[in-house]
Amino acid sequence: GALVREGVAVNDTVAAIAGIHPEEVCARVANHDVPLPMGPIEGFCQILDDLLNGMDPCVIRYCKWKRRFMQDSPSARSASADEFVFVRWTRYNALEDQELDMWQIKTIMEVVSPEEYEAVRRANPEICRPLTHMLGDDRTAHQLLRSDASWDTWAGFTSTQEGRSRLQSFVEGLERRFAAAIKMAEAMSGASIDLLMAPIIASFPSHRLAPAPALPSPLSPSPVGSEAGSGLSAASTETSPTP
Repeated sequence: GALVREGVAVNDTVAAIAGIHPEEVCARVANHDVPLPMGPIEGFCQILDDLLNGMDPCVIRYCKWKRRFMQDSPSARSASADEFVFVRWTRYNALEDQELDMWQIKTIMEVVSPEEYEAVRRANPEICRPLTHMLGDDRTAHQLLRSDASWDTWAGFTSTQEGRSRLQSFVEGLERRFAAAIKMAEAMSGASIDLLMAPIIASFPSHRLAPAPALPSPLSPSPVGSEAGSGLSAASTETSPTP
């Protein structure tokens, strides 16, 4: 069957970044009323990256978020340079209870300095604002805080020949990235969803049988070991029955 969200928990730091109370964040999640905390291009790339890596036991990404992105007033959603923040976003997939087949998704968000973001971008650009580098967007932390609108909207790319060329390369790159997934989907046509998900679920760590996986180091292209968190930390947790 389809996944059904059973619960969501949000702490004060996530709510502070969003600009509203934790209870309101939860209510708006329940109502599917959550705007993207980033620009349209970054948001689109984030969704595609989730599709490519959504079943991994642990995923680390560095993003640029708008402060107070859930406030409704236009002035609160302004995008001046001091209204952005860099966030290290870590998601764990795990079985909460094997007997009950409960699937927990735990997301930890930590506000990090521009210096940390830049160090990770230089060492491992794939995890910083994922997929945007395929558009030729390799801006430094300092450049990102200046908010060059021509890089942040689709119109900025479609208005010039160079931009359209970058978009074409982006599409071709996405086709290569998704080729394996599309081939797998075609091969699995008509198969039971329970049968398809079984090996994926089996790869997740179990809270009861093993501790949570160590946090990989984002400074390594092949993450190993662990890294201590820095800055403000935030977490949200969703629990759903497995299909």
